[in-house]
Amino acid sequence: MFSEEERWALLLSTFAGMSTTLGAALAIIRPPDDALLSFLLGTAIGVMMLLSVVEMWVHNAMEHGWASTTSAVLLGALFFKVAQPLLASMSGTDQPAGPSPAKATTSAVEAASKTGKRIRADVGPAALAAEASGGGRQPSAAPSGSSLTARWGAGGGEPHANSPPATRAGAGPTTPARPRHPRTLDPHCPPFPRRPRHPSPPPVTTPSATYPPTPPPPSPSPRRPQSPRELLRLGLLMAGTMTLHNLPEGAAVAFSSFTPLGPLMALAIAVHNVPEGVIVAAPVYAATGSRARALGLAAASGLSEPLGALLVICVARPALTATRLQLMLAGVGGLMAAVCVLELWPEARRCRAGGRLAAGIALGAGLMAWTLWLGV
Repeated sequence: MFSEEERWALLLSTFAGMSTTLGAALAIIRPPDDALLSFLLGTAIGVMMLLSVVEMWVHNAMEHGWASTTSAVLLGALFFKVAQPLLASMSGTDQPAGPSPAKATTSAVEAASKTGKRIRADVGPAALAAEASGGGRQPSAAPSGSSLTARWGAGGGEPHANSPPATRAGAGPTTPARPRHPRTLDPHCPPFPRRPRHPSPPPVTTPSATYPPTPPPPSPSPRRPQSPRELLRLGLLMAGTMTLHNLPEGAAVAFSSFTPLGPLMALAIAVHNVPEGVIVAAPVYAATGSRARALGLAAASGLSEPLGALLVICVARPALTATRLQLMLAGVGGLMAAVCVLELWPEARRCRAGGRLAAGIALGAGLMAWTLWLGV
C-alpha cells in the first residue's frame, strides 16, 4: 500500500510523536521542578533553533538562492505568528498569588522580635478592648529621650501629664512629683498609680524602635493551588493544544523524510516533544492520581504527528517537486524558529532558572552542531 519512502516517513513521524510519552513518564515518576523543566525547554530551543537557522535556512539558501529561501522562512514564521492566538498557550492559567496582609504583618512582628525591638501594642481601639477585658494596662515602652515613662493606670484611664512615675518594688511610699512649672494641679486629675503587686521588668527601649514597624519586602509566594477539576481541565486543554500543534510537525517530518535531513528533523522534533509530554501529563496526574490516564493522554496527543505525515503522503506527495520540497523545508524552518522565540522561550523564562536554561540551550545546540558536522 505504501512505498518504502512513505513507510520511512511514517516511521520517523511516529518516533518523533512518541517522545511525548518519555516526557509523560518523567512527569508521573518524579514530577519535574521548574529547574528541570527549564533545562528541557532550553535543550529543545538549542536543537530546533540551530537546525532551523543553520541547515534549513543558511545551507538551503546557499544551494537554492537567498531570496526565495528567505521569503519561505519568513512566511513560515508569519504563519505561526498568525495561528498562535488560535491555540491555547503552553503556560497554565494560574498566576502567582500576592502576599497575604496577615502574613506580612506576622512577618513584621517576628522580624522585630528577633532583633530585640519592642512594638507598642497598646495603641488604638484594639488596645482599649484589651484593657476592658484584662482589667488594667500593661507597661508600654516610650521612645528614647521622651519625658513619658511607663505607668499603670487605675480604672483604665489615661495618665495625666502631671502624674508621678511608678516606683519600683521595695521603695518608699509614693510621693507626688513636683511639676516642672509651678501651677495649680487639675482637681479632675486621676489618682496616683498604685504600686503593682508583681512589678514588671523595666521596659526595653532601643533608639531604632519605630512605630508603626516597617514591613519587610514581600517574598515570592508560591503559585495559587488549583482544584482537581481545574487541573483536569488544564490537562485536557494541553492535550488538545498539543494534538493540533503536532499535526504540522508531523507534516514537517514527512517532508524532510524525502531528503537526507529526515533523521535530524525527527530528532529535533522528538527533543522538542519531551517537555510537551510533561506539561500534558503533569496536571492530569495531579488531578486524577492515575498514571495510566496521564500516560495515555500524552501518548494520544503525540499520535497526531504520524497523522499529519499521513495527510502529507496522501494529499501533498503527488504535487511535490524538488524545488517545492526545499521551499517547504525552508518554511518549516521559519515555523520552528517562531515556535522557539514565541512559545518555548517565554515558557522557559517563567521557570526563573536562567542557569539551567542556558545550560540546556548550550547542550541542545552543541548536540545538533555535532550531528550536522558528522553528517548524520
